[in-house]
Amino acid sequence: MATLKWTVNSKHLLTSPILILGFIPASLLFLGLLTINHQSWNKVIQTNTPLLDNINIATNEITQGHLWFEELLTDDKSVRIEDVWDHLNKASQAVDDAIKGESASFNSADAASAEGQLLTHLESLKTSIINLRTVAEDRMQNPGASGVGSELDQRFDLVFKEALGEADTCTLMVHQIIQNRLASQHREFLLLLSLWVFIVAMGSMALLYIEGKRRLAEEALKSRARQKTVIAELGQKALEGTNLESFMEHIVNSITQVLNTNFGKVLELLPDGHSLLLRKAVGWKEELAGKTNVNAGIESQAGYTLLSSHPVIVEDLRQETRFSDESLLSDHGVVSGISVIIAGNPRPFGVIEVHSTEKRTFTEDDINFLQMAANLLGTMVESKQAEAALLKAKEKAENATKIKDKFVAMVTHDLRSPFISIQGFLKLLQDDKEHPLFPAQREMVEHVLDSSNRMLDMTEKLLQLSRLQSGKIELQPSFLDTRQICALAMSQLSYLAKNKGITLQNEIPECCRLYADSNLFGQVVLNLVSNAVKFCGEGDRISILVSPERRATIVIRDTGPGMEDYVLQNLFKHEVKTSTLGTQGERGTGLGLPLSHDIMKAHGGTLDVESKQGKGSTFYIELPHVRPRILVVDDEQSTRFLIKELLEELDVDIVEAKGGAEALKIMEKEPPHLAILDLIMPEMDGFKLLENLQNNPITEGIPTIVITSDQDMEIKQKVLRMGAGDFVAKPILAEDFIPRVRRFIA
Repeated sequence: MATLKWTVNSKHLLTSPILILGFIPASLLFLGLLTINHQSWNKVIQTNTPLLDNINIATNEITQGHLWFEELLTDDKSVRIEDVWDHLNKASQAVDDAIKGESASFNSADAASAEGQLLTHLESLKTSIINLRTVAEDRMQNPGASGVGSELDQRFDLVFKEALGEADTCTLMVHQIIQNRLASQHREFLLLLSLWVFIVAMGSMALLYIEGKRRLAEEALKSRARQKTVIAELGQKALEGTNLESFMEHIVNSITQVLNTNFGKVLELLPDGHSLLLRKAVGWKEELAGKTNVNAGIESQAGYTLLSSHPVIVEDLRQETRFSDESLLSDHGVVSGISVIIAGNPRPFGVIEVHSTEKRTFTEDDINFLQMAANLLGTMVESKQAEAALLKAKEKAENATKIKDKFVAMVTHDLRSPFISIQGFLKLLQDDKEHPLFPAQREMVEHVLDSSNRMLDMTEKLLQLSRLQSGKIELQPSFLDTRQICALAMSQLSYLAKNKGITLQNEIPECCRLYADSNLFGQVVLNLVSNAVKFCGEGDRISILVSPERRATIVIRDTGPGMEDYVLQNLFKHEVKTSTLGTQGERGTGLGLPLSHDIMKAHGGTLDVESKQGKGSTFYIELPHVRPRILVVDDEQSTRFLIKELLEELDVDIVEAKGGAEALKIMEKEPPHLAILDLIMPEMDGFKLLENLQNNPITEGIPTIVITSDQDMEIKQKVLRMGAGDFVAKPILAEDFIPRVRRFIA
């Protein structure tokens, strides 16, 4: 995603672990506030309960003292004056306790405060109790002055009412103070609760912001990883050599999906440099691709991008002032987009763009991703252009080579007949008995014959080299008896070697097997031995052996004069003449070693040389190692087992088939070097199998040995006519079977 909207992300935030963990301390804080508020309320109640109790005690004692005092005046003998004083003293003591508790609890210096007024009324209550006691004493001392309606009684009632009134006032004031304190505590709690709500709200917003940032970062990482994956996939497709059109289409689809845009397109800068062709498009009307041109000038976003040489980002096309000619974009409701250059050589290939119908803010990662995709496309375009140029150059070179090869083949072919005619006439002159040549003339004829022989040899090698390079000579590899091939080459040169006093040694062991074209490989051996004989002299030795270190490698080593470094560097090059005179003045064409090198290259092998001046030369003829693969076809498992046991001594790989149909599938998939098949089998017999093999271009060249228990000569002749290479009679005997197999695998 290029951008991540908060509205899209926030609906998932309530389930965020960060937010859930954040509410745990907030909840604990709220519980703490509730606990503190409850404790504060209890403290207010507990602090003022003793005050109320003391006031209630004072009120009750005053009332009780008043009642007892009235009983005392009625001459009730059960009531004593001490009891009255005791109640009043208790009331006074309760008021003193209330005053002490209030003073110690509030210690308020403000007399106008509720606590100060309460203290004042408590003092008044105490004074009233004292006055009540005084009036009671007066009534006791002057019983005659008391009575219903007397002044003393009125005074006593008035003081009693004042005391009760002060007690009630104190009670009401204590209740008011409690309410005020609880209200204050409630306000403090509400303030703390508001603060908690504010903290929780701010914390929640912070957590939401952090979680949003985390989600945005997480989405950005996922988006970046996705972009890198897509770039890697595109790079892999480019390496695989995908068709340019398919690769371009894949890129447009990929950038549109990854950047989550509505449109994507590739614009190719046309040769005139004034317009861009819409090559590939996603989201646009189908008929536009390949037919629509865009102005390459500064008026369009694509043209502006080409001229500015850096990515161009448009957040709102409706407010864009850098370019104006964007009818294609506005017709499709485009609002935002990015465009980057597709590099090329010597000029840009074009521009790649993505667009959205919603207002978007593209990130730096989005821009880099689009630029990397453009770079891959640019590299792909350059690669395809280079491939096309190379292909054109290759075709041109091949045509020139074909003309050259044709000319060389024609010339060398046409030269052979004149040289053969010249040699014929020269031999007639040399052998003419009726008109014998003078000695000087005979010597000149011999020189001409020698020159013509060398020229004929050169034309033969040129013709063969031309055919080899042009592919007119097709290799026909088979398993060779290496010792026999080398012995044949040495036999052809033994007379010349003997005349020069050179020893030829064939150290190739028996049953040494190589896989090559017998004629061409034999010519390589003959060329190398002939070259060694040419440069060796009296007492030198030429050996042919198998390399102990390198598989399928024949070594030709001589004790001749060796070669200098500059000669070694050009020994196998056609264009450099390295031929020199031999130890007896022998001349060479200079083509034998290059031809041998090309023959080995055609085999998939190599021809190397090691030489030091004065220490002889060593040539290494290395062929690919090939192990014979023999297919045994027989419906009887016991026969297949017997054949496998007999073939074990030949160092071969064996594949089995139970019938003709299975054998055909195996041979079409991987043709063997030899097929051994039974003649009598169910479903598809040996005759039908041979017929199928000969009618299939893949299998027609596979040599076959037919196993038959029928001794009828006509049957044997029939299988040979059908293409079988040999036949073996049952029961199979090793002394008869193995030599026949060796014919095909050496």
